[in-house]
Amino acid sequence: MKRGFVISGGSISLELLSKVLHKNNLNKEDIIIAVDAGLEALDHLGIKPDILIGDFDTVDERVLYIYNNKNEITVERHNCVKNSTDTELAVDAAIKEDCDEIYILGCFGGRMDHSISNIYLAFRGIYNKKEDEKRIRIYLLDECNKVYAIDEFDKEYSITRLEQWGKYISFFPVGGIVGSLSVSGVKYPLSDRTINLYENPSLTTSNEIVENKATISVKDGILIIVESKDKKN
Repeated sequence: MKRGFVISGGSISLELLSKVLHKNNLNKEDIIIAVDAGLEALDHLGIKPDILIGDFDTVDERVLYIYNNKNEITVERHNCVKNSTDTELAVDAAIKEDCDEIYILGCFGGRMDHSISNIYLAFRGIYNKKEDEKRIRIYLLDECNKVYAIDEFDKEYSITRLEQWGKYISFFPVGGIVGSLSVSGVKYPLSDRTINLYENPSLTTSNEIVENKATISVKDGILIIVESKDKKN
């Protein structure tokens, strides 16, 4: 399985980044993509990206100069006037590299518009895909949250309690409504329930896995899943 790690320029925990990109966790085919100021976080940890993408308006020029002149790094410089964010361009690059999974770090914090647009990237790898087409799971990570998407082709998607990102699990329909959502193994189970965020926006927030695993299925629509925990003081 080939994985792409996109390191964006938002708020980022160096401890989390180091843990995710530890050499023992990486495979030879995995690729690391630095997005603009995300390069500085990688540089701080002594981790070299395979691809550098952005308009480079927020990265330290000294750090950019060092990596811009390394032959083994692919550099994609984009005009600051464009129709996609740098993070979206990086996700597209990971898809072109034929990654099976994509992990985005540094995607939250700071500007809310960027955080919201990044959340929508979570279903880029499954939107408009047919059942027999390759599907790419995209995960957005920070210290407290793991965000990703499923749809009807995932059948019964499961999350084990020991491996979940935190104590809580929440569900949010893309477009506001999903049909026939079923969730088992949790404190508040659901069975073939239509979820309408416009009528009850917090109904599926802060559930908890109480059995060895939770099983989720949705028969109509795309569902954003958030595994979360409270921030440490």
